[in-house]
Amino acid sequence: MTRYYCTYFDRNYLTRGLALIESLRRTETSDWSIFVVCMDAMTHVMLQQLALPNVRLLQLHEIEGHDRELLAVKPSRSLVEYYWTLTPTVILRILERHQEIAVLTYLDADLFFFSSPQPLFDEMGDASILIHEHRFSPRQRHLATHNGRFNVGLLSFRRDVSGRTALHWWRDRCIEWCFTRYEQGKMGDQLYLNDWPQRFSDVAVLQHAGGGVGPWNHDQYAIRPSSGGQILVDEQPLIFYHFHSFRMVSPEAAIPVAHAHYPLTYESLRYCFVPYIEALTAGYQQIHAIMPSARWGLEDALTITQDVTFLAQRPLREQLTGAAPNHRLISLTAQWDAYGSEQVLAPHHSGHAPEDECLPQSLNALQPHSIKEDHSMNAHSQHDLLMQMHHTTIAGKIRTLYVGGAHRFQEQTLYDRLFPNLEQITFLSPFLNSQHTCAVLNCWIHG
Repeated sequence: MTRYYCTYFDRNYLTRGLALIESLRRTETSDWSIFVVCMDAMTHVMLQQLALPNVRLLQLHEIEGHDRELLAVKPSRSLVEYYWTLTPTVILRILERHQEIAVLTYLDADLFFFSSPQPLFDEMGDASILIHEHRFSPRQRHLATHNGRFNVGLLSFRRDVSGRTALHWWRDRCIEWCFTRYEQGKMGDQLYLNDWPQRFSDVAVLQHAGGGVGPWNHDQYAIRPSSGGQILVDEQPLIFYHFHSFRMVSPEAAIPVAHAHYPLTYESLRYCFVPYIEALTAGYQQIHAIMPSARWGLEDALTITQDVTFLAQRPLREQLTGAAPNHRLISLTAQWDAYGSEQVLAPHHSGHAPEDECLPQSLNALQPHSIKEDHSMNAHSQHDLLMQMHHTTIAGKIRTLYVGGAHRFQEQTLYDRLFPNLEQITFLSPFLNSQHTCAVLNCWIHG
């Protein structure tokens, strides 16, 4: 029996979507098919050109056409808010129009499979719905309040009364309210899942440790390769990793997690992020072969502060010499280095100590146009700047806070402590950061 998946993405996530599809091709042991909703015309054109097997393309208008309720809220939502609003509708419409589908599994485009998804469906069994928890690590448990117990990244729905009831209820809630802010127990499309095991019947909650690994929980696991090369998480196969907050600067450099509050481990960098970067690079090369000028999914410039870790290919060591004087150089593979900030925890699970190297002090190889530094601030990070305001008079007067980064609501506890009279938080694009940063890593790979 064919196993059915669905996802959606635009051209900025095209390389991630290609990596996801390729990971399914490598790991899926059943006949399978994935519906891809192309969120812009260029994505549809590129995927048509690639003509990937097992991929069935849908255009956005096929999902939203004649849907008055959905289209009525579109003007009031930002792009990411509208995408989140669409999630249950995408799943519902595909189920409605394709009667051959018994179970449909939704996948976020930034998931990546490392081994067969079969254990997920074994756990689902005859249940109507499969959901998975964030399983926040102890040091990140505070994130649960504004992110919820469950993660939307992978959800399975059976074509039965309970599955359809849940989808209709979720769609109605997302049309009513779906924004990139925390408000009265709601945040985007995700917190609506919190009570599903009680609200709906036949809901299976995934127990396999290898399903749903991500930056919010990977620090609590022992991640290692088996003797056969399979990646294990607490001695179970790593099934899929959720690469939330990942930023690709170029095929030669990346930010594993742009939000500095996420800890990293050597093992997660070596065994999760390096394979993902290589998969994204392969996707980029597929796109580049069709349209050489395309740079979708690559950042023109990305702010690098001393509290953010980044990865770069080894030939770039000399060029990066002076860009990260406060980072620890960690050799991951023969090709990839990590420039570790305090995000990177000391090795504590595998006993495999990373090869640390001191960063050279010479700045001779640094090109003036490639790395920009600003030493105008004594505080070197957003966290430092915020902490300088603690117990100040002005902090008590602040009622509205504008925060760069759609996911900075995860630092709500800090904001509540620093600004006791705060009434509203407005979230801006993560790339509208202050110019007062430690360094800006520009598109130096391409001149």
